[in-house]
Amino acid sequence: MLKTKSFAFLLAIFALFTLGSQVVHSDSYNPEKLFVVLIDEHAVTESHNNIDLTKSFVGLLEALKDGQKIAFINATDGIVHGPAVAGSPEFTTIKNNMVENLSPSQNGRESDLVTSLVPAYELFDLKRAAKGSIVYVVSGGESDSALGEASSRLSTLLDKFKENQWSIIGISVPGSSPYTSQFFEMTSEAMGEQIYPLSVPEGFTIFADGLLMKDAIGTFTQLGEASLTSNEVLTSTLDIAPGTTQTTVMFLKNEPNGSLRLRNPSGFEASEGDRVLSSVIETPYIVIWRLVEPTPGQWTVDMRAIEGPISSWYFSANKFSLNLMTSTNVPFDQEIPLVVMVSEGTEKVSLANVEIRARITDENGSGLIHTLNDRGELGDALPNDGYFSTTIAPLGKESEFSLDLELHWPEYNHYITSNEIIVTQAFPSIDVQYIHSGSLKPGERTLIATGEVNVKGQPYAVPTTDFQVEVNSNYDNEGVLEIYPQRLVNEGHAWQFDIFYTAKQEDLYSFLFRLDTNYGGEQYSFSTDTSVISSMVPVVLPVASSETEPTPPTPLTVTPNSDTSLLELIGIPTVIIIGLVLYITLLLNRPKPYGYLYSDRGDIIADFSSLKRKTLAAFFNKNSVRGSELGVQELSGVTFKFNKLGVDLKSSHTEPSVRLNNRPLIEGERAALFDRSWIGTRGKLFSYLTTPSFHGEPGIGDD
Repeated sequence: MLKTKSFAFLLAIFALFTLGSQVVHSDSYNPEKLFVVLIDEHAVTESHNNIDLTKSFVGLLEALKDGQKIAFINATDGIVHGPAVAGSPEFTTIKNNMVENLSPSQNGRESDLVTSLVPAYELFDLKRAAKGSIVYVVSGGESDSALGEASSRLSTLLDKFKENQWSIIGISVPGSSPYTSQFFEMTSEAMGEQIYPLSVPEGFTIFADGLLMKDAIGTFTQLGEASLTSNEVLTSTLDIAPGTTQTTVMFLKNEPNGSLRLRNPSGFEASEGDRVLSSVIETPYIVIWRLVEPTPGQWTVDMRAIEGPISSWYFSANKFSLNLMTSTNVPFDQEIPLVVMVSEGTEKVSLANVEIRARITDENGSGLIHTLNDRGELGDALPNDGYFSTTIAPLGKESEFSLDLELHWPEYNHYITSNEIIVTQAFPSIDVQYIHSGSLKPGERTLIATGEVNVKGQPYAVPTTDFQVEVNSNYDNEGVLEIYPQRLVNEGHAWQFDIFYTAKQEDLYSFLFRLDTNYGGEQYSFSTDTSVISSMVPVVLPVASSETEPTPPTPLTVTPNSDTSLLELIGIPTVIIIGLVLYITLLLNRPKPYGYLYSDRGDIIADFSSLKRKTLAAFFNKNSVRGSELGVQELSGVTFKFNKLGVDLKSSHTEPSVRLNNRPLIEGERAALFDRSWIGTRGKLFSYLTTPSFHGEPGIGDD
């Protein structure tokens, strides 16, 4: 039965806690995490197997905590050794003294783990350890002792660890000690941490993955697995992608014997001479290679002279990261532009021969995969600008969605992933009611529409400066636009607006209502479809009066001797000639094509007035130009029709869609085309201008 300490020991603990709570730390001090390995020597030295498992655990911890400070405490005497930086010569010396010299013994004194935790607490408090510092307690064995009254002391100590957000994690070697089992159960329940039983390979891989995920580094991926005889070789390959800063390869085996060889893509074996760029940690059950800035390509691993099960695992850290540029709060009922940037640190980088995918999953686990591109198509505005984009359909409901982003190098079969949570909700929109849709009279002030801002049909007041109306016409004299807020909710906020317009001259005017506001802490924009109102004075054709008496026809007197056949021969050709002259005159009087077509990068695609066309097409279709005549494949099936009142755009198909100012055209539909109108089809954006002046603007789905 373990002996408890005297009452003086309890007083010392509480005095320590009291003094610790009175320490005033400097705000300028930058705390760092500390890690302590508390070894129950009595339990560890019960067998060679427990000693080898403990050595392998310490080696794994050293590799995964490289560059961080680790201390050791022997539970028998409570003396602290360290801390020292993992991987440093000082750490190696301490580790060898504490672990490498362990040998089997049945005469060791049983340890009081509760008492042994006090030096660890003192170390953390003295060093002002950062949140997340951890004590790893390695224990187990076959002791018959029970925790007993020491549980009350342990409970008090655990509360102090929790107050400082420090953790205690149990590392269990084989055995069924009631004392250790109760100790681990109390610490696990209090800390919310998992207990890790040491075994090959399951125990070590579970611990390694748990450590990597806690540090948000990643997880181990299996390279190979087999059960070997002494003369067999297991060969595995590892593809390392560009940008890899460090790769850790872990080999798990069930015996201390065997040899491992690691060859780089050039076929050269990694050896002691490569220690500047790599290091190796060898333990009885685990061998760990850590490669720093390894050469991209396929590495080869050979494992031989090993009997029994063996497996190899790896994880890589990459200097590249995925950054979602789209807001994570999006409207549930609108299309969503997904834009992702690849960065190195804080700098954007452009990568070749990579793929980026996005998986969106709802709360039921169902989802879709979307491919993003940087080719300037399918929702991406500019090719090779480093922004990968696509536009996805509305998600259709208010909920939370998991967004998993994946950067993939197909050549190296390597992935980098990141996760975001997308929240869909109702956002403000504008409901426009047009009061005046007829012809505007130049110089006359007219109430043309009212705009109401709402969220799911409920009025929503916005700053009056956030409600905007854009007007475009064929000329730079749009007229006078007036926006008057109605239904004021409070100072400077309204949800209903009246829009007045005074046209200056006869023209066609396009109106677009836009909302740029802050909603739920997010900057948000909404735009309506474009509507067109004319101020053209209609042309009135003269109509014959119905009251005028028609002139009676002059009777035709036929002279029997007249030559009627000759008249017929002269009259019919004359009618045909007159008809042809009228038809040709009509063809010649049709307006010529005019205006300019630009790409979304601001490059001119066509000057309609100087377009080179075939003679017959130029004559018979003088006032219409087919998209195929422009040499632009995406515009096949689109026709530009020019007339005296303006330009019409006609589509011969519904799919793939042709969008005019973000409104899709159905098959056979003809819509008016105005100055600076946008045409979108097959992932491309085009702009029609009446004058050759254009500055590229970003398109939908890119930054």
